[in-house]
Amino acid sequence: MVGIVVGSRKCGTTWLYENFLKDPDVVVSRKVKESGFFAREGELDFGYYEGLFPESPGRRVEVDSSLAYSDLSSRNIYAYNPQMRIALILRDPVEYAVSRYLHMRRKDQLSPARISDLVSRDGVLLRELDYASMLARFDEFRRLGSLLVIPYGLLVAEPARFYETVKRHLVGSSGSGFRPARERVNVSRSSQWSFMTGALSRAARAARSRGMHAVVNFAKGLMAHKLLERELAADQVAALRKSVSQAVMTRHGASVELYRRLAHQFAVDPE
Repeated sequence: MVGIVVGSRKCGTTWLYENFLKDPDVVVSRKVKESGFFAREGELDFGYYEGLFPESPGRRVEVDSSLAYSDLSSRNIYAYNPQMRIALILRDPVEYAVSRYLHMRRKDQLSPARISDLVSRDGVLLRELDYASMLARFDEFRRLGSLLVIPYGLLVAEPARFYETVKRHLVGSSGSGFRPARERVNVSRSSQWSFMTGALSRAARAARSRGMHAVVNFAKGLMAHKLLERELAADQVAALRKSVSQAVMTRHGASVELYRRLAHQFAVDPE
């Protein structure tokens, strides 16, 4: 392993993984997108982890958005490979809060509540919107010059540049001239039957915990879960942004400012 995208969630990690699968310059696991391996406690079986990836002379990469929130991940990654190249994607906090709220509602992980209240009180969102703590977890890799922090807004504005920047950091320059697909995946949706969507999601997590990655991948390939979902209208998303904006600014102003500086660094407009 030479590179890993550690997150964060709802920031294009699935889009990256789907393109890495097609890119001859990159090798990723076809057994599992996110192993969660480096967030585990205790002694790690690096042989098991290596077995998740095909034997190949190519440059191996994992995409695991859960690692941005684990206090164990940086230490475990360093123990595995202190020269690991790491990419962390951050999103405008207001946009992130809306996207995660919709995702958790769709997966039946939240009881009905106002989004502004959740941003102020929900433990998951509070942790995920604490960008300073997230960056501090990977401070050792930053000092080594192997951490890339990149704004999600660059993916929205210039998908090819975003992809090439992440790829170049993780595995070096491109030899194939591969161009990524422009269409993003996992855009904001709602579920018409959230209890059924939630049941499918819980079943998938249980199967993965038992190592049944192939079964989950096959089931996802059938796309049956998409029949339960519909894309939100633009005015609905805008209303959610408006309702959450003040709460985010009040509770997570430091993260808002951090993202603005990052977006300016890459010459993209904040979302």
